[in-house]
Amino acid sequence: HQNLTRYAKRVIKPRTTLESFERSKFFTGRPIARSRLKVLTWLAERGTDFTPDDRHDDSRKCLSYCVSTGSKFVMCLFNANFNDVMWKLPALSSDTQWNLLLDSSDKYADDAQAANGAEIKVPAWSVLVFEIKK
Repeated sequence: HQNLTRYAKRVIKPRTTLESFERSKFFTGRPIARSRLKVLTWLAERGTDFTPDDRHDDSRKCLSYCVSTGSKFVMCLFNANFNDVMWKLPALSSDTQWNLLLDSSDKYADDAQAANGAEIKVPAWSVLVFEIKK
């Protein structure tokens, strides 16, 4: 049970340490200054905003969202495909750090980082959670 306990702690930690998961009000569509993102932005795996076609695509098995907390963002990527998916991360300001907080597949190191605007492999049937700092 040690592996399950360790994983449960990793899943709970972002929930307890990031203010983006502590909301008492609904998200707004308000844009964030000097960013192409909004307080809550839904993104497709190609790194672009979700479109109406994306929303109505019954075969879609992956999506992500980015939540703003002021100077930080949290991005959650969901891949429910049988195969790995290449994912384009949004290109934010050049001084942005992408720190992996959770990898449900356990394929990446706990302290992994991603480059701003990079294309990464999201393992099949997994969730990746990044904290994005400016």
